[in-house]
Amino acid sequence: MNRTGGMTADSYPFEHAFLARPHHQRGEGHQPRVLRRHLKTAGDNRVGVMNISKNDRTRKTGTTGPLSLGPKGPTRQLVKFPGTKEANEEFIARLFCAGKSGMNPQIKRYGSFSKPNPQRENSLDFRVRTELGPRWLELVEFAPLNQFKGRYESVPGKWAGQELLSLLMRVIQNKANKHYGSDVILVIYKTHETLALPPPIIRLARKELQKDLPPFESIYFLSPHDQQCASAWEILPGDPTDNGPEVADGTFHIGFGGFKYSDET
Repeated sequence: MNRTGGMTADSYPFEHAFLARPHHQRGEGHQPRVLRRHLKTAGDNRVGVMNISKNDRTRKTGTTGPLSLGPKGPTRQLVKFPGTKEANEEFIARLFCAGKSGMNPQIKRYGSFSKPNPQRENSLDFRVRTELGPRWLELVEFAPLNQFKGRYESVPGKWAGQELLSLLMRVIQNKANKHYGSDVILVIYKTHETLALPPPIIRLARKELQKDLPPFESIYFLSPHDQQCASAWEILPGDPTDNGPEVADGTFHIGFGGFKYSDET
């Protein structure tokens, strides 16, 4: 039995799915007490790459972008990532904070976002203002590259559902273990086409996380389309009307042309 998604892997439809002020509450080291709860250690914001040397990281980002149909036939519209770690993260944060509520559940939940304000290296990545008040953004790329020698081009398009689910849960748990504090939005994003997370995996992860809620106000998965647009899926808390399938057994074939599910193991 095969099931095929209706859009490309880069453009899955969204299925129904306090900041401390510097002059207040300073403690040791002249840091706001709330801020000190949000400090983190420096490192690469990609799951699975912490043990890879810089020389083995042959690409800073992967390859992703939707397929467009024109008079000369289908063409790829690749996302042009800025290149440096800081610029890439600012690009992703800007995409997350933009958009309309129809395709972007974070806009539906928080209303408008201010321009992301980058933080220093050992703090959370960005702070923003929303219609619900100030929030922190913490970013992490979904890029389990250890088993592929750090090379995006070696990542296959065929994934066991259980492996995708396990990798997603691992990146969330790694971030949860840092105990950042309250008002944190975790944004998991992809830069490579074969590392998209199918909605059935996202739904099942939501179900698993609800058994032992991580210390984030919300968690999202973001897939960039171009320099101005991205789609997001809310992993937590989740849309209560999102009653689509929850599938981990079987195999997912993921690529720029779409995704297909097979119940073969």
